[in-house]
Amino acid sequence: MQERAALDALGPDPRAVALRELAVFSTALPADGASVAVEDAGAPWWQRLLSRVVRVQPSGSSIATDPTDRRNARDGLELELTLARAAAERRDVAAWREALVRASAWLHRLWPDSPRRRMLDVRLEALRAMPLSASSPLLGSTLQQLQALHASR
Repeated sequence: MQERAALDALGPDPRAVALRELAVFSTALPADGASVAVEDAGAPWWQRLLSRVVRVQPSGSSIATDPTDRRNARDGLELELTLARAAAERRDVAAWREALVRASAWLHRLWPDSPRRRMLDVRLEALRAMPLSASSPLLGSTLQQLQALHASR
């Protein structure tokens, strides 16, 4: 009963919470994958208007501009998010974090620095920090007591 009470006090399963947050993150991604227009509401009106027609970016930019490259980058991002889901299902914290780091790299390949991408980066960082399993010193105590009882016989 003590172990059950400890489980109830922990609240919802951290893995389920992490998977739910990952699903919310996936739906927050821009659907078209090709939106590189100026998204800053504080930009002058003419810059927002022209950003839909003319795109200026540094020549050393790593942003994918070719439609095929963008589609491949988007597929890479989706693959990493799927790998993160699989890692969460296995409660594999290292694989979870690695997949989300790689997903962040795909984000940087798809979208230029903007408030929206920075917000997505912050959300990915928060996802990386999430635990995938609950921890309590009381968890497993029943098993330890049963093993001690069995060993004493």
